[in-house]
Amino acid sequence: HPFSITSAPGDDYLSIHIRTVGDWTEELKRVFTEPFDDFSIIGRAKFNKFGEMDQA
Repeated sequence: HPFSITSAPGDDYLSIHIRTVGDWTEELKRVFTEPFDDFSIIGRAKFNKFGEMDQA
């Protein structure tokens, strides 16, 4: 499966890892990486508790 969810004890967040293995996950990657010029932050986004996304 292309999705994994990780967290560490004491963290107030969890991480979702998505492996691109087909058309759907490739499109998902494109949606998150296209707006970024800085390659050090590609694929990272932070969602607040209301479901709004902050790109980080």
